[in-house]
Amino acid sequence: MTSRVLATLLMLLAAPVAAAPPVPPAECPRGMRASWRGLCDAANRGEPAALMTLGAWRVLGINGPRDPAEGERLIALAAGAGHVRARYALGVLLARREPDAARAHWRAAAAEGCIGAAIMLLREEEADGAVPDEALRARVASLAA
Repeated sequence: MTSRVLATLLMLLAAPVAAAPPVPPAECPRGMRASWRGLCDAANRGEPAALMTLGAWRVLGINGPRDPAEGERLIALAAGAGHVRARYALGVLLARREPDAARAHWRAAAAEGCIGAAIMLLREEEADGAVPDEALRARVASLAA
């Protein structure tokens, strides 16, 4: 092997690997409507609302195969980017499997004004037999008003 070929191979191996897009191109077929392709493009740019929408579609099997694990992954990406509805939804998905993580997501979403998350926290506290936090109860009442 010549030194030039070896140097090229070493450069290729040392180059950082680009992260895979959140939505594989195979899930964004060319024949779909422009709005569907636009949503996939937005998700691949990391836009939280697009990630949340596609994640929900995967969980429910809308506009493609049902894939709860992939849907949860996309929703988690949106939640990690601060999307409030995604934080609430991720809490719902994690509730049975990881209740403490679910509550953490609901707390974050409730703090940002998500009434559904605040209600879930109240329900969880009541189900545990704990006296619901009065501040949380007041927050739910103010969000509902």
